[in-house]
Amino acid sequence: LCILMEKQSVYDSFGLDFTPRELDERGQWTFDTFTDVLEQTSSFEPGREIYGIGVTDVAYWPMFPMAAVYANGGELVTEDAEGNYKFGLNSANALNALEWAKSVLTSDNINSTDSLSLDEVYDGGAAFILTTGYRAFQELAENVDDLLWLPFPYGPDVEYGSTTSACNSSTADCATFIFTQPDDDRLQRVGVIFNELFEPTEKYGKNGYNDYLARNYFGEDDPQSYELYLDMSQNYHRGWSLELGIMQSRLVNALIKGIDDPAFDVVSTMNSVEEMVNSQLQTYQQQEAEFSQNNQ
Repeated sequence: LCILMEKQSVYDSFGLDFTPRELDERGQWTFDTFTDVLEQTSSFEPGREIYGIGVTDVAYWPMFPMAAVYANGGELVTEDAEGNYKFGLNSANALNALEWAKSVLTSDNINSTDSLSLDEVYDGGAAFILTTGYRAFQELAENVDDLLWLPFPYGPDVEYGSTTSACNSSTADCATFIFTQPDDDRLQRVGVIFNELFEPTEKYGKNGYNDYLARNYFGEDDPQSYELYLDMSQNYHRGWSLELGIMQSRLVNALIKGIDDPAFDVVSTMNSVEEMVNSQLQTYQQQEAEFSQNNQ
């Protein structure tokens, strides 16, 4: 999950007369208003330097422009009318989002960092934090009690609220597999037990798991963050393969590294890789078809 959080005490220290949640309730939590908020919650003052937005771990920095793409209705990969996979980052929605992300990252009025340390989060070094699920549920939940979950602001090319959240699993999902043998009833019994454990019952399964999360990671005083988590978990963007996940990271990293170059252009960069990416997608789709045929 790609999670946007607000550190409430830091945000409040800037004395703004509105909150991001109030903006969202009024249908105003957009790219433009987020830009304004980041400018108002950035401090470059020596001894009180505060990042408007920071990403925990430099490897996660591509999450920011990709979150913008998803929040504006774009995709890494699209599918045409014939069912062929196509490169999606040069669509109008994606390009507009990437241009906006570039404007934020290059703004002289926004203090941002691609390597926000956990200690900086704990010490109030950033107003907004972009992080991953395991960070949110481990270090941050265990050490910070004033982090609020927020939907990523909505882009101008989508109906407000329709993208819900911008989160993605770019490489793999977690699952439990039991490879059964026809003559081994022990494995079959294990499968039955697993099915029972993950049935939605009072203590186990979906309901029990959700109650555990709400109790231990969110608390009764912040039901909005918990409800957003549930919404996000139903609306995340799945990756296509390990190779495509790596390709996505390389493309977006190239975008980030290029934004300091005055000659760098988002549109031409994305268009320049279209043929190469579509070729990889075609190969991937052929492999997918062969796998499906061989395992029928």
